Amino acid sequence: MTVLTIVKIDICKSKRYAANQEKVNPSVRKDALEKLLAVSCACLPGEDKAYPEGSHYKAEGDAVYYVVEKPTVGLRAAIEFMQSWYHQGLSEYPDCRVLLDRGPIDEIEAAGKVELTSRAFENLAVMEKLVGDGKVYLTRAVLDSCDQTMVKFSFFRDFAPIDGEILKVYWADFLDPRTVADSGLVHALFVAHPSVMRHKFLNTHGNTLTWQLFL
Repeated sequence: MTVLTIVKIDICKSKRYAANQEKVNPSVRKDALEKLLAVSCACLPGEDKAYPEGSHYKAEGDAVYYVVEKPTVGLRAAIEFMQSWYHQGLSEYPDCRVLLDRGPIDEIEAAGKVELTSRAFENLAVMEKLVGDGKVYLTRAVLDSCDQTMVKFSFFRDFAPIDGEILKVYWADFLDPRTVADSGLVHALFVAHPSVMRHKFLNTHGNTLTWQLFL
């Protein structure tokens, strides 16, 4: 049994959006999922290969799942996605949210494909019903294992996925163009030179700007 980090990205209120748009665009659900995949794939390492060779696990309906070993990699990808979706997807589609949890994962071979089972998937299913739009949410298991200097973390609330168990959930307070007045500056810094070594502008703490060097 391997301990991994699950990253779930989904389009919020997608059913209502699709119902409103399908008369003028019958392929709206397909188009939305393709856009979600295109934007998210640019943020994840190994996104071009299915798990376990790569990080892509599955896409279903209005959501896509990625599986990564390091929680910091998952959190970084989640932040990059949310910044990127604002500029590439939000003008056409509803906003998204990203949920992360970490835990032991079992693999099952089915029809030549690797299927995964884990309590972490169940936790995310509970979380998605109770969290808001346009944010990155993570469990305490992810927070305790990732680089906590990347961004500021704020406690969101406790969940009870099963009786007698409490799941603490936090949200990542990164430099979000949704809440920053000069979103053009965020975009300019985010869509920086596509080199292997990039500075990513992630967070503000009061008036202090925090830079993180990603290799």
